[in-house]
Amino acid sequence: MKIIKKELKDVVAIVKRFIKDKENGRIFIQSDQDGTIKIQAFTKQIISLHVLQQLDEEDFAFLVNPYELEPLLKGRDKELEFEVKDDFLFLGEQYVPIQTHGKKTLVPFQNLTEFQNEQIFLDVLKEADSVLFDSMQTCTSYLKITPKKALATEPKRIHFYRMDEQFGFKEACLHKDVVTVLTKVLKGPLKHGMFKNAFVLQDGEKHYYLLKIDQKVSFPMLRHMKPLELVSVFEVNATTFNELTANYKKKVKEIAFSDKKGYMEIDPRNEEFETSSLPIQSKHTDEKITKGNFGEVVFESSTIKGLFMGYQGMVNIEHYRFENSYGQEGYMWRITTTDKITMAAGITEPKWDELKIQNA
Repeated sequence: MKIIKKELKDVVAIVKRFIKDKENGRIFIQSDQDGTIKIQAFTKQIISLHVLQQLDEEDFAFLVNPYELEPLLKGRDKELEFEVKDDFLFLGEQYVPIQTHGKKTLVPFQNLTEFQNEQIFLDVLKEADSVLFDSMQTCTSYLKITPKKALATEPKRIHFYRMDEQFGFKEACLHKDVVTVLTKVLKGPLKHGMFKNAFVLQDGEKHYYLLKIDQKVSFPMLRHMKPLELVSVFEVNATTFNELTANYKKKVKEIAFSDKKGYMEIDPRNEEFETSSLPIQSKHTDEKITKGNFGEVVFESSTIKGLFMGYQGMVNIEHYRFENSYGQEGYMWRITTTDKITMAAGITEPKWDELKIQNA
């Protein structure tokens, strides 16, 4: 089995993204005697197929643990020549155990469709991964996709994206683990299609991913959040905001903002970081604005940083007071552009000056 090392090394790095069982994980490798080697990896959520160049005519088919195979791929050699013998794969004096297997019919997917705008799709995956990464709730552990839009939510943040693709489904939900894998492995150019009830992605000329899609996942609906009033609308530089808050470490759990008429004061509520400010400008809108000043607000650090993620230059922030389906009132900031809508709910703190202290 003679192969280009970099091609095999790249595939092993990819499959390790979703095969997490270091002891029992397996990938299937076979020669097709057409100048290619096919590698298939599979979990409950993802099946991948990779097409590599074969440099000899040896015939083989076997299962091997990718974690055990990886140490054999070190060194400076550009080509590697393995020997399949009995139940072992040899590379010189090194070897790993394998399980011989019958041949499969592994054919790369045909007639796939190019993306209208693959960069939007990749951006959606990246931002959705940030939203969903730490979520443990079923309703917020999926990215919902339709040909025209995508939706990722978590308890304090909503990301709504506009897309225009010719997907072969009306609605699909990708589990957050799938989203994370795709964010790490996809390079482009991309194509898409359907195989039975699975979503197919082709990445470049060598990599194919068959993704399980769920169609009955409970999602919080935007209509459950009823706006009560538009308090203020202001413009701020998202690029500067992102650069400033990027310096905040994990110790910064929440960030307070104050409207100082002409600039926004930013307090990270941590003694290691000083209070700073950014210029803002009030904006007019067709919708009635009740106050024009958002006063003082507080957001979780990761939530507000996620709200601004992906934006550059000047953006309009709408400060809403809202009520959810449980009758609870709160406030949120919303950014709307032609490509997407993002919303983040703030922290409602007690009004200390209105609290009555008994027996003081």
